[in-house]
Amino acid sequence: MAALLVACTGSTPAQPHAPTLSDARRVLASYAGAIVTGNQQRLFADLDPQSSRFRAQQRVDFASLRHIPLRTWHYGIVGVIRDPAANKAAAHRYATQVLLVHVTLFYALRGVDPVPSRHDQYLVFTERDGHTYLAGDDALTGETITSWVGPWRYGPLVAVSGARSLVLGPPGEDAALQRLASEIDAAIASVSSVWGTGWSQRVAAIVPADATTFTALTGAGARESSAAAVTDGIDSGTGRPYGQRLVINPAPFAALTPLGRRIVLTHEITHLASAAVTADITPRWLAEGLAEYVANLHTGQSVATAAAELRAQIAKGRLPTTLPSDGAFGSSGSVLAAQYEQAWLACRLIATRAGQSGLLRFYRAVGTALAPRAVAVASAFRSVLHETQSAFVGQWRAYLRTQLP
Repeated sequence: MAALLVACTGSTPAQPHAPTLSDARRVLASYAGAIVTGNQQRLFADLDPQSSRFRAQQRVDFASLRHIPLRTWHYGIVGVIRDPAANKAAAHRYATQVLLVHVTLFYALRGVDPVPSRHDQYLVFTERDGHTYLAGDDALTGETITSWVGPWRYGPLVAVSGARSLVLGPPGEDAALQRLASEIDAAIASVSSVWGTGWSQRVAAIVPADATTFTALTGAGARESSAAAVTDGIDSGTGRPYGQRLVINPAPFAALTPLGRRIVLTHEITHLASAAVTADITPRWLAEGLAEYVANLHTGQSVATAAAELRAQIAKGRLPTTLPSDGAFGSSGSVLAAQYEQAWLACRLIATRAGQSGLLRFYRAVGTALAPRAVAVASAFRSVLHETQSAFVGQWRAYLRTQLP
């Protein structure tokens, strides 16, 4: 009888227990090491063998990441997610004990990222047969809070380097990507000649396969653009921007003339260069106007050619009465083009009045002010142009008439 009892006890499987935070930290360290070293076998050993969908996603990610020059890739634990509904839903999805963890992914591209980018992810860890695995990044799916995913999630990428640029794009397009890297290098030099050298002077660009991916990487507001500049944030310790990317919308960008490509790249890279002193209080007319000012320098185009849409509006008697509002940049087509042209000529007038250095002082004064927008802008007008915004607008309207007869 005793032997029978022993046999029965020995055949009872051990009950799974929820992974601990120490377990999760160990798995993340191993997983991050596998990403950096390109060790696929080690990476998949850390993934839940029963999470087929997540493993398939990781296979896609890894196929691109192995071709991307990573300087660093590591995780910081923000905390355990204790929401009862989220834990119950995840335990049901994965059919085992789970641990849900909010983490920050830190990663940097070699040669272009002075500080690592950082992104929130909400990970699921499971326990199976005494082992802890990374099982998914959908811990808060029920709360519609999603984990950040990188551009590698949308398809294969290769990397091409320029003198000061790194371009990530589809395989088989090496010649086009190398040409883009050279164009970006030239645009970096153009921007630095105006803005100065007090920024990284390195640019990471992404060329997605299609417009849908472009929108996913940049947001719906940029869907009609041929390119967009993205800055994730400013490092509080160093004051340096992080997560800076130049994202190319492949079809519209390919349709541009060589001069058009130059203007677009210089415009967007100006946004990257000035990001450290571009704040929420910086009006769109100033941010876009500065970028247009730098992009239009030395192009050989007349004002009438570069501001054709605005000139057509003025010819119809629609002379602007105010500087463009932030909301005006949500329009499209010729209406949107005219807003950019208004902003450009406002900044061009500031530079005409106070010199190029005065325009930069104006921009920095607004972006670094510890004051509401209206106060910051008014102060910049007083300190740089020695007048009110209202007086400037009157002069700007007269300037539009003379420049666009």
